Amino acid sequence: MRRLVLLLWLGLATPVLATVDGWPALYDVAGVASDDVLNIRERPDVSSPVIGTFAPDATGIEVIVANEEMTWGRVNAAERSGWVSLAYLERRPGQWDGALPQIQSCFGTEPFWNFTRTSADRFRFEALGEEPFTLSVIESASSENRRDSFHVVTEGSDGPSVAVLETEACNDGMSDRNYGISVQLVLGIGGGSRHISGCCSLAPQ
Repeated sequence: MRRLVLLLWLGLATPVLATVDGWPALYDVAGVASDDVLNIRERPDVSSPVIGTFAPDATGIEVIVANEEMTWGRVNAAERSGWVSLAYLERRPGQWDGALPQIQSCFGTEPFWNFTRTSADRFRFEALGEEPFTLSVIESASSENRRDSFHVVTEGSDGPSVAVLETEACNDGMSDRNYGISVQLVLGIGGGSRHISGCCSLAPQ
């Protein structure tokens, strides 16, 4: 009987665990009048100063993380980050804890570089003073033992490269903007490889 109860509990618990919201995530503005805007505030508080706005039809807003009460979400505004009310944002489906983040760009400094998605299975790598090149995705997967770690393997003119992503707080080192994904990018494995670090975003930069 004890075993039956345990099996029933596991059967009920599995769908709940499988659908825990993952962060960061993309949202669209919802419920804001066409002649109004959604305020971005300095802190998660309606009395906090406004530091920016979103249009009533804004889409693809990256929310880095929510506050403990799940009422406000941290977003980037210009060269800093702020907070918006989640009551006026609609979360896009399919963004669960443990799901591979659909990154649109990664970037870093010293030297300045960016790794930008150009199609479903291609990225373009650019670095200051270097010729840009294309990388084609040949494999991507989640970690076998961690829900917050992922990898993307690509192939380019200088051989295979790998990007290891982790959902954790990240800063570009040049602004007060916050990101929710860090990256370790190793380019040209097996032929004079380069290892560079940076942050990633679910939204184009």
